[in-house]
Amino acid sequence: MMPESKMNWYVFYTSPRAEKVVHQKLCLEGYEAFLPLARTLKTWKNRQKKVVEQALFPGYIFVYTEERYFYEICQFPKILTYIQCGVNFL
Repeated sequence: MMPESKMNWYVFYTSPRAEKVVHQKLCLEGYEAFLPLARTLKTWKNRQKKVVEQALFPGYIFVYTEERYFYEICQFPKILTYIQCGVNFL
């Protein structure tokens, strides 16, 4: 008997500074993705200041999906791998 798949939030690791592009692509493909952003004031060498939105957790994006879609999601451009921690002993 096949165990029932359930939806959970999973963390995927992206290429540096590619979080917004990956988030947009995942949403266009129908996945529910979460990318927390923080507004920060940046100052350039010419003393120009600008408010920019940056990822709160650089390099990471959260996706609400089933585990069976990991391989599909990892095939997206700029997604390097998924993050896992702990081992489930049953």
